[in-house]
Amino acid sequence: IDQAKALAGGVTPGDAPGFPVQINKPGSYKLTSNLDVPLHVQAIQVAAPGVTIDLNGFVVSSIVECRQDSHSTRVNCNLVNVAGASLFNQGGIGTGYNETVVRNGTVRGFSGHGVYGVQHIENMRIAQNLGAGIFVNSGSALVPPRITHVRNSRIELNNESGVVGGPVLFEHSISSKNGAHGLWTVGGAVRNSVLSFNEMRGIWGYGSAGTTVLGSELVGNTAGPTAGNVLSLGTNSNGTTAF
Repeated sequence: IDQAKALAGGVTPGDAPGFPVQINKPGSYKLTSNLDVPLHVQAIQVAAPGVTIDLNGFVVSSIVECRQDSHSTRVNCNLVNVAGASLFNQGGIGTGYNETVVRNGTVRGFSGHGVYGVQHIENMRIAQNLGAGIFVNSGSALVPPRITHVRNSRIELNNESGVVGGPVLFEHSISSKNGAHGLWTVGGAVRNSVLSFNEMRGIWGYGSAGTTVLGSELVGNTAGPTAGNVLSLGTNSNGTTAF
């Protein structure tokens, strides 16, 4: 997939010209250029199960820019979301299907969520989106629960929380300088990660499904390291304080 193919359409059968690129067939897809996407338009919509998208080091981006205030943890963006507009249909890469993988690149600058519904996210930078960096389709009611796995990724400078939903396994990753929580999660686990300088908590554990945290750094979050149903398994640190 490259910019020219996205504009021409036909990436898979039924894919119309322009954005979003619609992937309607299971399989593996690889970017061969950056994708520059108009504002308020989604970049890639996955409409089939079992899809892997390798960004191949490239950037999928729109025009939103967000920065953290130099005197506080407040995140300011150059645009605001249109009242009532969906954060889903104007985000970066999204799906409602199982077993979607997104890896090896950057998603930034969208007027919705950066990535949503994707179950496996690895080696990614997801930044400067008006929604959450990652929105997780809740799988806690499924048997067995559907867990979203975020690994070796950096989630930062998003207008809302870095990660929203759950359950989620967040490991060897960073969620920093986001406009709400580092993680707002409904169950799961945080392992060997950094959740820092977010405008609210490092981790907010929502509901009865507990979130465990091990070997992680939660420092500089304005409202404190954790709240809600979060259980420390040890070797965590809030700056100089271990917990």
